[in-house]
Amino acid sequence: MALAALADIFISYSRKDRHTASRLAELLVQSNYTVWWDQNLKRGSRFREVIEAELDQARAVIVLWSLSSTHSRWVLDEADHAADDNKLLPVRLDSSQPPMGFRQLHTTEMESRALSSKAAAFVQLLKDLEALVATTTGEQAAPSPPPDIVRIALSPLFVIHAITSAWEVERHLGMAGGLVATTSYPWNDQILEHLEDGQLDLAIYNFNRAKGYSDRRASPGYSIIGQAGRSMGGHNFSILAKTDSTWSEIGQDGFAKAIAGATVGLPVKSDMAEVFYRVVGGKEAVTEHGIKVVDVPITTGMEFFSLIPDALLNTGQNVRQCAIAAGEVREILPRSALDEAIRAELLSASRNCIIASDRLVSLLGGQEAAKAFANALWISFNTNWANAERHQILLEELVSGSYNWSFSDSIVRQAVEKILYESYRIGFD
Repeated sequence: MALAALADIFISYSRKDRHTASRLAELLVQSNYTVWWDQNLKRGSRFREVIEAELDQARAVIVLWSLSSTHSRWVLDEADHAADDNKLLPVRLDSSQPPMGFRQLHTTEMESRALSSKAAAFVQLLKDLEALVATTTGEQAAPSPPPDIVRIALSPLFVIHAITSAWEVERHLGMAGGLVATTSYPWNDQILEHLEDGQLDLAIYNFNRAKGYSDRRASPGYSIIGQAGRSMGGHNFSILAKTDSTWSEIGQDGFAKAIAGATVGLPVKSDMAEVFYRVVGGKEAVTEHGIKVVDVPITTGMEFFSLIPDALLNTGQNVRQCAIAAGEVREILPRSALDEAIRAELLSASRNCIIASDRLVSLLGGQEAAKAFANALWISFNTNWANAERHQILLEELVSGSYNWSFSDSIVRQAVEKILYESYRIGFD
């Protein structure tokens, strides 16, 4: 089976600008683009082939120009390739000039430390990106990459990143000289869509949504080959308010009436939203009490409150745990205040699973071999995190690769450790 198109966006950057590339990738993922950058690509005999395949098939190539990247042979080659294909979007990070041959192009000026979803430079970049992607959508796909490249969905969620970073996929695949490439994805059903059409080979995603999606299709293009535990052990729902807001803790009974007229931010296409509507008594109760629901990405953070100071927020576990650890938010509807039936639903909804494309299942030798492969991945996950030295290396990778720039490393580390312990009993009680 030939592989289909890869990520929407390719980011070219210098190693010294890695944190900016990481932050930009996450913001683009929040904007529902798929993003490829080489953060987890293992170097080997096929490294150049993967880079070229990703460049060929990306709909846009963002090049981050800086004093460092203007002297990078890799970045220059990637920029030339993108310019030849008329899909280059240059971004300048400092006062240095882009290399000769690129100075005549419109370039977005972007300050790394001020990079956010509301920053004027990022908003303009999204507009430029939308226009560029519109011109490349529907063009004939470039040749597919070599068939032994396995593509994994990389999630911004700490708990999922912790699993994939410890899997040792290449070793278990036994692909001598082969490569595993990762693509950053938003935590939504786009993961399932791309597994279905062959753009992805391996992912962790919510079990209920994966099963529901496949049940609605005669041939979904993927199989659930293993379980991957429960995010936060089911303790993954709460309604947050800023610490200095006027809100106080509210029980489930009469909750909709108590927050009448409020603005609530939550990821609408998620299980979190489904539970929220159960808690308030359905969408009818939301309308009746004048509650305004704003659809936000699962990685939405404190910037939401800067726009609507007295709003309420139901966000993903990364930001939630960081903000609680930093003392910036209060839970006005904690999980403990929910009735038993909804707590049971939360426990069920928190299940994650390992999903493989039909192509990967075939490559592995069928369903039974795929399940054995998933079990081997899980053993590697537990073994690596149980090893004290590996534990510290993996933990530092998670903290240093965090997208939560508004929180200190110590706060992020505290949040990561809590999430890992609550989800998989990794660490110490």
